[in-house]
Amino acid sequence: MNFWGKFFAFLVGIILIGKALGIIAVTFELVPLLALQEWIVTVYLFFSQNIFSQILGVILAVVLVLVALLVFRLLLPRGERALIYRTEQGDIKVSFSSLQSLAQEALRSFDEIVQSQAEIEKVGNEARLTLHLAVKPEASIPELSPIIQNRVKEKIERQTGITVREVKLAIDLKPQEAV
Repeated sequence: MNFWGKFFAFLVGIILIGKALGIIAVTFELVPLLALQEWIVTVYLFFSQNIFSQILGVILAVVLVLVALLVFRLLLPRGERALIYRTEQGDIKVSFSSLQSLAQEALRSFDEIVQSQAEIEKVGNEARLTLHLAVKPEASIPELSPIIQNRVKEKIERQTGITVREVKLAIDLKPQEAV
């Protein structure tokens, strides 16, 4: 899910939590309904008095949203950034950064590649790589692509034991700098 999808889901979650707390407070008479109404009217009147109060209200709302984002960030589990290779002696955990480094190392011998970046995705207990490559304009992409894919796949599998399901390439031709 992208940033805006997560942000929208977060805002909906905040609203639902607020409503749930309000319903609980009114249902169990923790806060009398009239007191709740008086509080809402007082807050409304304070933040609608003048432009300074309105600016203060916007700043307060932004701070509350940022604090809530931080709290939710701490509560949400982080995706595991490693893959596990099972052996008879035990499990070996290989980090995504190690797999990225191995992919970069496998690409060093290609003169046609100007720039590269590797993304790793966990698919079950296998890896799926996406290589973002900038290559020289004279490079033959149909000839170069399978060689790159095989070399990266073989290097990672040979050195880590992790199975690479596929290696996707996103290639961009890098124009030559004017001399």
